[in-house]
Amino acid sequence: RCQIFPRADELKKPAAERPATVERLAASPPASPVPATAEIPAEPATAIPAQATLIDPERRKKVDAENKISWDLMLSDPVKALVAAEGALAEASAGGYAAGVAEAELNVGWCRHYLADTAKAIESYQASLEGFQAVGDPRGVMKALNALGVAYHDLGSYESAMDYYTRSLEEARSHGNTIREAVTLNNIGEICLD
Repeated sequence: RCQIFPRADELKKPAAERPATVERLAASPPASPVPATAEIPAEPATAIPAQATLIDPERRKKVDAENKISWDLMLSDPVKALVAAEGALAEASAGGYAAGVAEAELNVGWCRHYLADTAKAIESYQASLEGFQAVGDPRGVMKALNALGVAYHDLGSYESAMDYYTRSLEEARSHGNTIREAVTLNNIGEICLD
């Protein structure tokens, strides 16, 4: 997948049985294939929803930090990442930080996905999608739709996966987000290979 993550079933294998690329990705972030001098376009920034500006700044900072920790640990230690994501979810929920809740749900979903609990991952991805839609975060919507596509693809439900990927692609194109468009096109290509 273009999430630069190995599939959950590959991570469950003993290290000696994993393909070299999976072992490398599981151990550390991949090195950039782009020379350091090349200019890489940044993803368009998502405007902070008005609701987020009403949240206690310290609580928001704590939620955002826990979400980042979860994202950073997801491959190397999905159990610890899940604890961080669930902490972010609880803190964001208690503080009424809807954007933080949506991001935490997405992270909980990815952690559950890597722990091979796809049914619960789908529940979290769906909650994340609804949350991002509610706060008007198109980039978050694209990420949640893509995550749902990945989950259904891994389950072998190619029609459902294509539906979510297509929706993600339409969102990316309608917002001019070429990075999310590329991610989704890559995942659609993976379905074609299966």
